[in-house]
Formats: sequence, C-alpha cells, structure tokens
Amino acid sequence: MSVCLSESSWKSRLQNFDFEYGFLSKGPEEVYAGLITEKAYIEKKVLKKALLLNANSGANLAGVKILKESSRVFNGQTWSQIEYALTMKEGLSVVYLNIYGSKKGKGSVQFILWALAEEVEAVRRMAETVSLKFD
Repeated sequence: MSVCLSESSWKSRLQNFDFEYGFLSKGPEEVYAGLITEKAYIEKKVLKKALLLNANSGANLAGVKILKESSRVFNGQTWSQIEYALTMKEGLSVVYLNIYGSKKGKGSVQFILWALAEEVEAVRRMAETVSLKFD
C-alpha cells in the first residue's frame, strides 16, 4: 500500500488510536486526515456500509447526511469516494471525505479527511493532493 501526500500541503501528526497515521493541512484552513488499513479484503459495498455505520454511531449525533459519492482513479486503480456531514445535537457540523478501496490479497484502506462543515471546499481541495495505490 502506498500513500503519497504533497509535502507542501500536509504535515504529519502524532499517531492516535483511531488511525495508523494522522495528518494536518499546512494551509490556513484546518483540515485533518487519517489512514486506516485492514489486512482483510472487504468488498467496497460492505466497507461503505461499515464506514457509514461507524459514522452513525458517534455520540450526540443528530444525523449523518451523504453529500456526494463518486470514484477516483489513482495509478490505474479505481477508488470509491464518499463525502458526508455529521451534525451533533449541539449544532456543530463536521464534513468528511472518505476515499476507500479493497484489493484481494492486499487488504482494505480508508483515507479520511475532515474539517468543520464551513471548510468543505478546503477538504475537497486537500483531497486532490492525495494519491493511493495498492502495491
């Protein structure tokens, strides 16, 4: 698995319990990112269902709203992409952009970007600085 990030756009953050690797944008907006890998191959439709189920399980959420679904091609490999917003009962909204894929014999991967909902365009821009590949 290879993840390529633009060094001019991202800096590494300390690892936390949710992600193997964490990142923070270098720009004026605060966009965060994390990498989740699984050794197991998980079909894309099942992986999508699991990531939305995980998003829905957050504490104090008023709901999850899917904003956009698409696919992207990196290095000849097609990856799924889903953008969704979470709103807490207290009113705080966060937008997520999840790029995910699986390959038999290689496992499953999610690269997740997020920021406050008003930074949705920054999240989309930062997603353009990411490239993924199953080696």
